[in-house]
This record gives sequence, C-alpha cells and structure tokens, in this order.
Amino acid sequence: MSETIQNRSIKRLGRHRYPLVAGLFITLSIATTAAIPFIKNPFEDFNYYGMPVDRSAPGFSLQNTEGDAVQLSDYHGRFVYLMFGYLGCDEVCHTQTLAFHTLNQKLTDEKVHFLYLGMDPDNDTPERIASYFDARAENFDGLIAADLKHAQQVAARYHAFFSVQPDEHNAMRKISHPGYIYLIDPEGQLRMVYSGKQLDTGKMLLDLRYIQTEFS
Repeated sequence: MSETIQNRSIKRLGRHRYPLVAGLFITLSIATTAAIPFIKNPFEDFNYYGMPVDRSAPGFSLQNTEGDAVQLSDYHGRFVYLMFGYLGCDEVCHTQTLAFHTLNQKLTDEKVHFLYLGMDPDNDTPERIASYFDARAENFDGLIAADLKHAQQVAARYHAFFSVQPDEHNAMRKISHPGYIYLIDPEGQLRMVYSGKQLDTGKMLLDLRYIQTEFS
C-alpha cells in the first residue's frame, strides 16, 4: 500500500513539474527571440557580388582628355571604379560603361570617381573619349596612355593583359581583353574585381555600401 501511495505521489509531482518546465522553456524562448537582433552570428559573412581582393592598387602616370598629367594618387580620398576599354569594342566595353553610368545615377553624395583607360590610343583620341566618356558626368574621367605599349604596361599591372588582333578588312582593329572592372578604396587599396557583359549595378552598389562602412 505504501508503495502505491508513493507511486501516486511521484505521478502528481510529475504533473506539477511539466507545466513548470514548459513555462520556463517558453520564457527562455521569448527572451532569446527578443535578443536575436542584438546577437552577432559568428558564422555570418557578407556575400559579395564581385570578387574580393585586398592589395595596393598599382599606380600609374597617364594624361586626362585635357592633356593634364594624372596619377592614381590624385584620387585618394574617394572610391574609384576603373575599367580598360576602347571605342571599337563590340559589346563588353559599352555595356560596362553603361553600368558605370547607371551606378553613378544610384549614388547620392558619395565621393566616387569613374575612370576609363583607353586601350587604343592610336585611334581613340582624347576628343573622342571625352565625348564618349567624360561627357556623362563630372566624376567621369577618360585617361590616355602615351602609346599602345604604355597602355599594355598599365593594364598588365592589373592583370588585364590585352593584345591587338589583326583585321583582314583594315577596319577598326579588334582588341582581345578580359573586360575587368576594379573598385579602389579611398586609401588606394584594390578591393573588388568585376567581370562580364551584364553587371547587376544594384549588387555592385551593395558591395560599395558594405566597404564604405569601414570609412564612416
């Protein structure tokens, strides 16, 4: 009889314990949920759209379309997008220039500059590049190399090797090039590389915004 009474007592204690445990669990869950916005996930990492890099951007000494000497250090203190292009390009150079234009329209008061280094200085004169690129906005600068070899030397420092392809019809020559775009931070560090014909400027802007937090 005493064993039966003891079993009944244990069961009654268990029945009282379950609501208590459940209540504690619910309270803990609510507290944890409320604290989630303030807890940093140690496994969280920003998912860049471009390819992240972190090294000093190679310097250069060129001329702008007005004939003034230009160095990369002249742009320190602002973000810089740099591309290598030529006006006779079939597609990629023009779509990337358009991406620059679209991205610039999405910016507000940021100090961002867009640079276009001409790969074909023999044919793409400063006047033509100024009309094609500089005229898009005040923060767009076309850059001119002394000659083809000089342009190749600057591009090689960015691993953007290019070569001129012979043209059977003696028309505007073709240039084989990788079509990279580079993002350089205000301290002259190369931070991001983009490639491709169709770029998502919205995602490029998110990359820029994330990197900008380091300088705010």
